[in-house]
Amino acid sequence: MNKGIRDIEQLLNQKYGTDISVYDDLYLNKILNNRISVLKAGKLSAYCSILEESENEASILIDSINNVYSEFFRNQLTFNFIEQFLITVLIRKGIEGSGEIRIWSAGCSSGQEAYSLAIIANNCIRNIHTGLKPRVFGTDKSEREIEVAKKGVYNKGYMKNCTLDFIDKYFTKTGELYSVNSSVREIVNFSAFDLINSSYASPPDSIYGSFDIIMCSNLLFYYKENVRKKIITRLMKSLPRDRFLVTGEAEINIFESLSGLKRYSPFVPVFVKTN
Repeated sequence: MNKGIRDIEQLLNQKYGTDISVYDDLYLNKILNNRISVLKAGKLSAYCSILEESENEASILIDSINNVYSEFFRNQLTFNFIEQFLITVLIRKGIEGSGEIRIWSAGCSSGQEAYSLAIIANNCIRNIHTGLKPRVFGTDKSEREIEVAKKGVYNKGYMKNCTLDFIDKYFTKTGELYSVNSSVREIVNFSAFDLINSSYASPPDSIYGSFDIIMCSNLLFYYKENVRKKIITRLMKSLPRDRFLVTGEAEINIFESLSGLKRYSPFVPVFVKTN
């Protein structure tokens, strides 16, 4: 099926200006098989002909490839660990007089991850009564997703991992919709930023691009190995020594083999930079 995938990559690039060649073949294969099944196209060659004629189907396919599901506190154990251990450690270090804890949600989709990080950082800092301020930078390559994130309004399907305490403190409920309160929204800066594009080393809005915690979770396994390496190199350059990288359970093996990183806990996908 690889030749068929190459044909579709070429078609989408030439006719619709979209490059999907960075994605892993197994991931693309799964998406393509789903679209073929929905349309009852039979073979990949037949589906390729449909793409040639239908801009609407091309748009659906591209959205399917780019659409990464997100929700608040997606991995509850990981977020609990970040709040109770990582942020506490950073507060005790005093962040070397910087006055703020800087967190990057890399590949934040429609904002739930970035807001989750802002909530736990704000909550922890308030409980410890420190003068430090949290700053969260949420980035995604999709401008459409970033616009959704900036609005900060979500249906209840995304809220299942939120505690009632967090909902009461940090959200306003209107009917079936939950709006992130201004106390959290003012902590988070959202911007469109492509981790593969080499124009910038880190999000321009972050100014000097150095972070205490970087969360890049459930993202890397969608990409080919050479693309993963580029993304990891970028993340590592933005992470000072003794700061933390948080990833997803499915991506632990990708990071365990890297020099300069050490597994921080055997129970959660968190690493600390060692040099």
